[in-house]
Amino acid sequence: MTKSSVNVNPRPKKKSNVPHVFTIILIIIIAAGIMTYVVPAGKYERVEVGGRKLIDPESFHYVEQAPVNPFNWIKAIPEGMAGSISIMAIIFASIGAVGMYTSTGAFQKAIARLLKKGGDKSPLVLMILFMTFFTIRGGFEGAIDSHLAFVPLTVGFALAAGYDALTGVAITMVPTFVAFAVGPTNPYTVLIAQEIAGLPPFSGLSMRIIVFVIIMALTYYHIIKYAIKVKKDPSLSLVSDIDNSDLVIDIEESTKEPMTSREKALIFMLFATIVVIIIGALKWKWYLNEMTTAFIISGILGGIVAGYDNHKIASVFVEKGASVYFGAMCVAIARAIQIILEKGNIIDTVIYGLSIPLRALPTTVSALFMYITQLLINFFIPSGSGQAMVTMPILAPLSDVIGITRQTAVMAFQFGDGITNLIFPTMGLIFAYIGLGKVSYDRYLKYIFPLVWKIIALGAVFVVIAVITKYGPF
Repeated sequence: MTKSSVNVNPRPKKKSNVPHVFTIILIIIIAAGIMTYVVPAGKYERVEVGGRKLIDPESFHYVEQAPVNPFNWIKAIPEGMAGSISIMAIIFASIGAVGMYTSTGAFQKAIARLLKKGGDKSPLVLMILFMTFFTIRGGFEGAIDSHLAFVPLTVGFALAAGYDALTGVAITMVPTFVAFAVGPTNPYTVLIAQEIAGLPPFSGLSMRIIVFVIIMALTYYHIIKYAIKVKKDPSLSLVSDIDNSDLVIDIEESTKEPMTSREKALIFMLFATIVVIIIGALKWKWYLNEMTTAFIISGILGGIVAGYDNHKIASVFVEKGASVYFGAMCVAIARAIQIILEKGNIIDTVIYGLSIPLRALPTTVSALFMYITQLLINFFIPSGSGQAMVTMPILAPLSDVIGITRQTAVMAFQFGDGITNLIFPTMGLIFAYIGLGKVSYDRYLKYIFPLVWKIIALGAVFVVIAVITKYGPF
């Protein structure tokens, strides 16, 4: 097996007429600003319950209009940067730290050896192993930000295996996002929603695991089918005209020399870092700032073990951090949309308006409408825990009124919150992931839309099953 040549005989690409991502987000920012003049302002009262502020579902009332002026539309961008600083920090730190290890060539050597020894079937096996790792962490721990650091590795692997950069991005990103959306024990969605709804933690686990396995199998099939197609005919790649030669792992070159003790130590150190972060999140309740700190420490130690001086260590952090500037800025700018909607006091009005029809619909239709409503609300509130805090205090008592179980309401929330994270531009993390593979938003959408619609349809089927079976315990 030799160095991948995914750019051989690429099919000509038409010049894209899709606006730049920053332009798209700016248009949405302007639309959000205009909405604050058009949509009536409204509020739900918040009450303190068990240390959490929840919405009183019977308290909605209209308030004085609070339109956001055009100057403040743009001002929301730096405010979004300030509000996203923890996310931006872990993006820069994780990429810098992993980049410190990959800059030594140790991981490229390890992957190249696995590909060479494994023969023709090894790329597929390794792909499934990679995806399984991201699936477990995304679905059971709610990990989504920290996996960004692995994209350069999976892109390099994909190119070396004869796939393309889009496949490399998908190996990390898509299982992570989908697993987060349908994970059986995601602490940021399922557990928070169950707590608000008064359900026992981890209740309804059997059905969630069945749903998880089915949807992840569909996800793997989508990724593998495209990868195999591209490997057979590189001209079918959606990104065949993009130069990713700097990310390719040269298998022959990387396997000429045996791995040194230093290289083996670096591989161990990076995996040890991942283990420490997982333990930190589960046992010590670490969040973004603590994880960022661990990445910074690990990156510095990795540089020292690699034999780098202080100038080289600093240069790698800067160089690798610069490579994700675009994605990090997208995260920050997208946050401005939510800030404008909050300042205009119209988020609660949108939620209230969407919830009204549920009271008059048949049970199954009501549950589906609840699910669709969550899909739409996710555009405005892309945070899983944030959406749970806003909508579950309404959906839980509403489910009692319309005759469906609260567990069904939690499922409708969970699917509605997570699935559209794969496509909505307000989920700025999308751009951080695809940017590392030099994949444009329009081509990414062309790749991911068929899978998203299938998962949305499957989600609807499972919501209906939940209604029919009276998915409980209550």
